[in-house]
Amino acid sequence: MKKIVSLLFLIIIIAGCKGYKTDKQAEEAYAESDSTWIADTVYNDGLRYCYGTVWTGDRLLISNFGGDTFDPLDVSGKGYIMQLKDGKLSPYLNADELNSPKGMAVMDNLLFVADVNCILVFDMNNLNSKPQVIPFAPGEVFVSDLAVVNNWIYASVRDASLVYRGQIVDKANIAATDMEVYTVEVSGPNGIDIYNDSIFIASYPLNDSIGMRNSIYLDMNINTLNPQLYKLENLPGYYCGVAYDGKNKTLYYTDNIDGQLRSENMLNGNNKLLFPEKIMLSPQMLTVADGKLYVPDADVSRLYVFTVK
Repeated sequence: MKKIVSLLFLIIIIAGCKGYKTDKQAEEAYAESDSTWIADTVYNDGLRYCYGTVWTGDRLLISNFGGDTFDPLDVSGKGYIMQLKDGKLSPYLNADELNSPKGMAVMDNLLFVADVNCILVFDMNNLNSKPQVIPFAPGEVFVSDLAVVNNWIYASVRDASLVYRGQIVDKANIAATDMEVYTVEVSGPNGIDIYNDSIFIASYPLNDSIGMRNSIYLDMNINTLNPQLYKLENLPGYYCGVAYDGKNKTLYYTDNIDGQLRSENMLNGNNKLLFPEKIMLSPQMLTVADGKLYVPDADVSRLYVFTVK
């Protein structure tokens, strides 16, 4: 099966070369894009600088910074998590340990939350219990997004330009998880998503210094010791969230330049602007689940829900 998956992604990469253009070609292709998507619903009640999303199987969780300003490094303990279930928003988790919660991931009954300088791990069967904590080095404060596969947790640390991974061996002692460096090749790694043995990584400019390294990356085999990263986007951007839809072989991603929501079909390389520019201000971590695409817009505290076409 792994050989089949690897072969499929090799074919996808070859086909995707049609979308790997020079800057001029890419700009021309973007100019021809159709902004055809309309949001099913836009939610805002109870949201305050919403940043990350994750699907748990029957509901969407949305992380919020809270507070009076959009500050991803605020440590005043005002963060919280909302839930969207059956079309209604309601509180899910408001723990003292939540500061500026960002990307999330779910493994069995455990909710992993990226926060300032750490990953918080909550027992979803007992939300009142104290979370376990996976700490990072003192200078690594912008833990941005998380993804899980089997018993492995992957974490992007944007300010350090590092992506870590660790195997969860003892769920009762997650703090002892050995987080090893997975790659140092992505500048400002931000949103991440895993599909089978492949990982997608969005790159955000450090100190607003945008350059050709700020792209969307793909490693087709996360099991190798030396990641082989392919650039999927040739126009530099402020890339935030990524979500891969395996059913439609389509990658969705956000770019904070003009609040773009884009997609790329991995079989034919077609790249589209899905939603009119300059409506969203700061689209962040995406989730594709149950035929829907969920997009939080942090600056204006809104959650957009689209039907995947």
